[in-house]
Amino acid sequence: MGGDISMSSKRENSAIAALQSALASSPDDLDLRLCLGELELKEGLYADAWVTAVGGLEQDPANAGLLKLAAEAGPKCGEAERAAAYGRLAAALDGSDSESAELAPASPQTLGSMPAGGSDGLVPDSADDLLEFWEDTPEPDVGELSQSKITLADVGGMTEVK
Repeated sequence: MGGDISMSSKRENSAIAALQSALASSPDDLDLRLCLGELELKEGLYADAWVTAVGGLEQDPANAGLLKLAAEAGPKCGEAERAAAYGRLAAALDGSDSESAELAPASPQTLGSMPAGGSDGLVPDSADDLLEFWEDTPEPDVGELSQSKITLADVGGMTEVK
């Protein structure tokens, strides 16, 4: 039975080597990077998994899979504080963290009743929808426009411009 574990580990190490080689050829492939990082984490190569995850986050800071990988690998290789931050960000992106709701921007309902439009309901479909939203908004008091009593002669300096 001990031989089975050793053979499995050798296969996974060769898989890691193959993934590292593929990643060297395609460093922008974040799915490949995530697959490599997860395998490194599974094999207990925590520092390697951390480096793999953080390298991908430099390319796509909002990649939920890489954020979760970094959050899991970080504490096991001395990066607990950064890993916790990555974990909070991953949770906020997933919407699964109650703290993230407090940090989220105000919803359209709290900002006013903007007319529903667009694909997300936050952006009006037309200028008419926007004007309809602003219809009940009081006009700002800007005062009256009048001609200034100050002339260039009243302003000091820059005589060559005057």
